[in-house]
Amino acid sequence: MCKYDMTVNQDFMKSETEYLAYMQAFLHFLSCYLLELTKDSITEKEKWKAEKQLLSSLLILEKLHHHVIARKKLLEPFFKLKEETSSIDMIAEKLGHQLLNTKKIFSNHPFQSDQLKQQCVTILSHLVSYYPIIPVVNQSPPGLPWVSQDL
Repeated sequence: MCKYDMTVNQDFMKSETEYLAYMQAFLHFLSCYLLELTKDSITEKEKWKAEKQLLSSLLILEKLHHHVIARKKLLEPFFKLKEETSSIDMIAEKLGHQLLNTKKIFSNHPFQSDQLKQQCVTILSHLVSYYPIIPVVNQSPPGLPWVSQDL
């Protein structure tokens, strides 16, 4: 492989990392914004407008995410760097956890409109489905059903 191809490969991997990091930071911002929205004393109309803007932001984020996925599927066969994929996998895992956390925050938020809430949660659920999130399993032994809890 020539030196030019290595540079293109590295640029591809760097852009992939930056896309994922941006999406993670943007989700963090949206979560913080929604939490601040509940603390602020604003009118119902302003709150509805802010929630509508959150939905628009999630729609844009979903489009960006689909662009990244399509780009990766299209270009990945040409660009393979094994040493760089572990950092991308780590960022993708963090993004998956951030998506799950954001979904939980949006699910618990009292929206002005149930339709807006449902659309936001649906978009986040769709995005979460792209990332295999490994649940943390409690390591303590299960209680035996025939043993009294008092013992």
